[in-house]
Amino acid sequence: MQKLQNIKGIFLDVGWTLCRPATGSWVIPIKALTYTGWDVFNSIDVEKRKEAFQTCKAYMDENHLIFTEEEELKQFRVYYRMLAEMLPELSWKDDQIEAIAQDKVFNMENYIPFEDTKDTVRELSKRFSLGVISDTWPSIRRILEYLGVYECFDSYTYSCNLGVTKPDPKMYNHAIKALGIAPENTLFVDDFIDNLHGARRAGIQPVMITVRPDVTHETEYPKISAISGLFDLL
Repeated sequence: MQKLQNIKGIFLDVGWTLCRPATGSWVIPIKALTYTGWDVFNSIDVEKRKEAFQTCKAYMDENHLIFTEEEELKQFRVYYRMLAEMLPELSWKDDQIEAIAQDKVFNMENYIPFEDTKDTVRELSKRFSLGVISDTWPSIRRILEYLGVYECFDSYTYSCNLGVTKPDPKMYNHAIKALGIAPENTLFVDDFIDNLHGARRAGIQPVMITVRPDVTHETEYPKISAISGLFDLL
């Protein structure tokens, strides 16, 4: 594997880079599956289900500039209420919608760290400046603390604080400025090819992580199968 040269800073995504969703979905937390199993979700017409999730996501994207967990909780209350209205097969009652929203925001067991996450990030922080670039909500700090790596990072670029998501240039420009290292001396690890294209346009060296089950493997960028694979590149 060809080594990357002159790297002084490393930007990391969080989801499918440092952790995975316990249920297999970032928006269906553990509590939701105590009320409605995947068998019910999967029994709903695929197009109907797809439209519902896309509509709910559009609401979140249009109202993404938030800074507190209370704002996040309010958003997810609306999200799951919309989902319940569009998919009545879920049979979610108001108290269940509230419990699901609370679980999404505050239950850290929804996030499963990869085995190499903590040791790798802590070792990298001894040798490089580290930054987060993540499409996320304010509970991200709680998540990173739960993973045991929050203090390892020197900068944090969160979509919810900018009101845009990757690959919007604002994300990368903010990250570069926050970390204070020339982009050509940094790399970014992410599992989505469009996000890596955005990083390259900003002058950052992209690295594809392939741990996500449906990740696109065809890419010109260096690839790693786990975050610890960075040690082979550096």
